[in-house]
Amino acid sequence: MSNKFDKEGEKFAEIVLEGQIDKIKRFLLKKKNSVSIVNFPDPNGQTALHKIIKETKAKNRKEIIDFLISEKVSCALKDKDGWTPLHCACYYTSPNTQENYNIIEILLLQREVQVNVTNDDGNTPLHYFFRNYNDPSCETLLKLFKEKGVDVNATNKNLETPLFNTVWKKYMFSARWLIANGVIVDKQNKNKESCLHWACREGNLEMATVLMEAGADPLLDSGSGTPIDYARKSIKMKL
Repeated sequence: MSNKFDKEGEKFAEIVLEGQIDKIKRFLLKKKNSVSIVNFPDPNGQTALHKIIKETKAKNRKEIIDFLISEKVSCALKDKDGWTPLHCACYYTSPNTQENYNIIEILLLQREVQVNVTNDDGNTPLHYFFRNYNDPSCETLLKLFKEKGVDVNATNKNLETPLFNTVWKKYMFSARWLIANGVIVDKQNKNKESCLHWACREGNLEMATVLMEAGADPLLDSGSGTPIDYARKSIKMKL
């Protein structure tokens, strides 16, 4: 790869982050290798698409992402840590929730995007999605995840499913959605703890109730105790 091409790719990424769509278009108009430029990876393996998604304060993010896709940017390319653009979109959020939704939707509508792909930590995009979203307004996105065959029981390196994130964040809507869509409630992580262990440790009675109604076992032993033991130790929960 020539030094000249490297500089063009780096310059293009800088222009993208400036958020001026007209300037982006003018830059590419002069280039014969525009597809290669929009897919140029930096030393971390990130393209301009990764970067504009992560830069949540950038202007015109949705418009720029639409344009990059029209210029044949790869929506499935992993960076050096295994993060795809969809991982980034689900993890990095701006205060503008609707903008976040729109960007995730754009990516989910791309044929090449795979929802069960994992990064180096073993996390799927859905793991990150349920760290940040807990509202019925995201049901359209969840429907798209389902249509792409999302695995709600995918586990990361800690052997945690996305349900663990909803319990950690106390996200009741998201937990109920996962339960309704077949998540295994008694899945144990690398510490042999289930989601019910987590809910009981935090004294989250509402979450614990929902999990047990879905079949979670209050007598499942983690080696450090059962969920009931955790609840007894919790200063937040009254048995």
